[in-house]
Amino acid sequence: MSRTSKLVIGFTLLCLLSLHDTVAESYRKKNELLLKVGMFPLMESCASYFIGVIDALVSPFAGKSSSFDTAVYTIPSFSVEYLRNIANRHAVGTTATVGVPFYGTSAPESMLILYYVSMTFKYRFTYWQNSRVRLYGSAAIGCELFFIKTERDEENYMQRYGSFQNVGFGVQFGGDTMFGVAELGVGTEGSLLVLGAGFKF
Repeated sequence: MSRTSKLVIGFTLLCLLSLHDTVAESYRKKNELLLKVGMFPLMESCASYFIGVIDALVSPFAGKSSSFDTAVYTIPSFSVEYLRNIANRHAVGTTATVGVPFYGTSAPESMLILYYVSMTFKYRFTYWQNSRVRLYGSAAIGCELFFIKTERDEENYMQRYGSFQNVGFGVQFGGDTMFGVAELGVGTEGSLLVLGAGFKF
């Protein structure tokens, strides 16, 4: 083997070792705390209301809605999430979520308001990572308190349900302390796209 070949191989190995050290340094902080925002949550408690929501969204094009007298509004859901990296590719934690799936007028004299509080336990698996980017998927399951209130009612109706969040593809990007996330998934935290920011410690 020529001297030039040895130098090229040696330089390549040195770069790989440096990259490995950079990745290890970037993920040496084991704890993560995030604030996330999602839209269109999907959960067990909303199953019976989805037909009404679709009816209300289509009603401007097809005439007056039979389920709601006014448009349905979706308010973002907010989540606080804590994760602990227990291994190079594995993390576990918990997520607390509060949100309003939608609200609308169910009768001329009654405003229907639906909101919920959810707590889930989460597992995250990292597909690939370097010093700045992590690609991952996650699954979460837990419980949810679902509240129903109308203008005429003096008290809320509360029901208990199961809750979940499945993320097929997520990306975490940033530095050793502050980072952002974008997730494609479905569940209590939100469906389609969920965005967030957090810090490591």
